[in-house]
Amino acid sequence: MRGKGKVVWWLSLVLAVLFVCACAFAESGVEYDDEGGVWDWDKGTYTPAGGTAVPIVQDDEPASSSSDSGDTGISVRKNEDGSMTIITDEEDIVRNPDGSMVVESGQISVTDPNADKSDTDRDAAWAQGMGKAAIANGTHTPTWYIDPQTGEEIPVNVNYLGLARSSIVLNGEDVLVDTCTLRWETEAPENKMIAVVSSKTECNLRAKASKKSLSMDGHVSPATVMRVLKTGKNWTFVDYNGLRGYLATSYLTFYANEAREYRTGWVATKSGHTWGNSTVHIRATNKGKQLKPEFPVGTPLTIFADDGKWLEVDVGGYHGVILKTFTLYEDAAASE
Repeated sequence: MRGKGKVVWWLSLVLAVLFVCACAFAESGVEYDDEGGVWDWDKGTYTPAGGTAVPIVQDDEPASSSSDSGDTGISVRKNEDGSMTIITDEEDIVRNPDGSMVVESGQISVTDPNADKSDTDRDAAWAQGMGKAAIANGTHTPTWYIDPQTGEEIPVNVNYLGLARSSIVLNGEDVLVDTCTLRWETEAPENKMIAVVSSKTECNLRAKASKKSLSMDGHVSPATVMRVLKTGKNWTFVDYNGLRGYLATSYLTFYANEAREYRTGWVATKSGHTWGNSTVHIRATNKGKQLKPEFPVGTPLTIFADDGKWLEVDVGGYHGVILKTFTLYEDAAASE
């Protein structure tokens, strides 16, 4: 019996030591939360990502707002459910795991600095930013059509650009001309005068060469063709439908402005029908999703290649593919 009693005594002692260690470890060491904050239980501080350390208040401590780290007015307490209580001189605020902020009384605390701005205010701010961008970037890209017969250079406006054919306003009329007959003011090298958006998703045209600058248009579709005005390692200055701004260079594929072989045709119907619609989509690739641009029956096509099912085409300012069954060829090639 004595031996059994010793075993029980030693077992109790081990359990007691483990309990003490567990309690010690529960409030020691370093923890990292999902937001990148650091809970340093040894120092008794919490440091938010990119912020300054503030004191940790334990449940049995008073909600003191003093801090040895130099900050005053803020301390924190970690709750059992993983949320964090921010203790201030005025009130306790709970930050939920989903990032929302709730005053302990249950009232929601608004943290969006733009929450009080009306749609009108935001529209006005955007319009003002666009005005500044127009002053900085210019509002027009001078472009000339070179008459193949006479060599005369005629100032023109560009409706849209294609790799092989573009639509311009010439003598007051919209006409299709070979893109290689167009010249525009640019600092781009000869092999990078035209760009096609190769991103799989829509991208933003920026007022400046920075992700933080004004988004002039957040719906630049894949397969869009545009004039290049200046190239850079990270950002490329382009003319996108009359807006002059910056696109990330990594989103673009570049081409020289040179003569290309092509055939001509137009958007047609599938066996005389388009399943109740009179427009047809194109895709950036034959495995890609339908793009937002829809082109009505009769829209001119510039055709580069035919794999039997898909055609590689220029259409309406985009360079992509279209199902052959929704097209018709003209008989002869239009360019050598």
